[in-house]
Amino acid sequence: MKLLIGSITAVLFSAVVIWSIEQSYSFWQLFTGFVCAILPIVFFSGIRNNVAVFKILSVAIIFGYLSFKWEYNNVWAGILLAFILGFPIHYYKVRHTKVD
Repeated sequence: MKLLIGSITAVLFSAVVIWSIEQSYSFWQLFTGFVCAILPIVFFSGIRNNVAVFKILSVAIIFGYLSFKWEYNNVWAGILLAFILGFPIHYYKVRHTKVD
């Protein structure tokens, strides 16, 4: 099952990167969207503090608003890459990790 999920993830990730190149998306906007979204996606369910969740969601909402306001539309392709890569990482690695 892990091999199948890894293969699907690789195909989807590569498809979005190739599509972004073909659409002449800005690398820096793509990278910014990916970096800003990957850590919250991977570790979101492990956060038990309400204040931390509030801060992360507030920053994410403001980030989304500003990306639309300043017309940084290429950021959303980076966020899509973070979702494609982040959920399998969370499901197979982070979810099963126990912290003492």
